[in-house]
Amino acid sequence: MCRKETERIAATTQRRAAAVIIYTPNPLEFLEQDEQPQNTAVFRLPSGGYITAEHCEYNKLKILSLVSTDPMDYMNSKYQPGNFITMETKFESPY
Repeated sequence: MCRKETERIAATTQRRAAAVIIYTPNPLEFLEQDEQPQNTAVFRLPSGGYITAEHCEYNKLKILSLVSTDPMDYMNSKYQPGNFITMETKFESPY
C-alpha cells in the first residue's frame, strides 16, 4: 500500500468515533467498491446463497461471485466464478 493511501486511511479512522478492524485477504480497494456494473444480476440459490452474475451475451451470464453459508455451493463447479449460465425462457400454460 502506498504512503498516500495509508495516510488517507489513518485520517479517515481518526475522524470516526470508533475504529473497526477488518480482517480480509482482499486488498482494501475491493472493500471501497460500492458500485456494481449496471449489467449485473443477483440470483438466489436453493440453499439460500447468492450468485452475482454479469450479462455477457444473449441468454448468457458470467458468474462474478458466490456468497453462501453452504460449503457444498462452493464445491459445485456450476457456481464457480468465471463460469457461464445459460438463461432459458419457459412458458407454462395455466390450463
